[in-house]
Amino acid sequence: MTVSAALLLLFPISLVVSTALVALTTGSLRATLEHSSDDDLGTAFWVPYSVIMIYLVPLFVTLVFGVATMPSSGVAPEAGYIRILAGVLGGCILVFAVIGSKLAKHLQSVMRLRQLEAAKRSIKS
Repeated sequence: MTVSAALLLLFPISLVVSTALVALTTGSLRATLEHSSDDDLGTAFWVPYSVIMIYLVPLFVTLVFGVATMPSSGVAPEAGYIRILAGVLGGCILVFAVIGSKLAKHLQSVMRLRQLEAAKRSIKS
């Protein structure tokens, strides 16, 4: 498999995997954010951010670590498929680690804000 053939396969594979992940995770992500946050701004930011990251990170990881490191003479087709799938799946794992970390920080700040508001109310009463 040549680099150009790998690139032609990379985009549809990455698109299909990312679309499936977006379809599986967006509803629960939106529900979690709406439940945990009082304002709609958090949901309005985090859901599109997550969708964009789910599409871009697997593609980028596969381009950098899978296709760019491929010898110019090419590799066996099976090795090319494995490089593409490993890159896309590795990118998916990376994107969920990043999104999870950032969402955890966001939810911690929301919880701190709620605690401060509760403390202010208890001081006033």
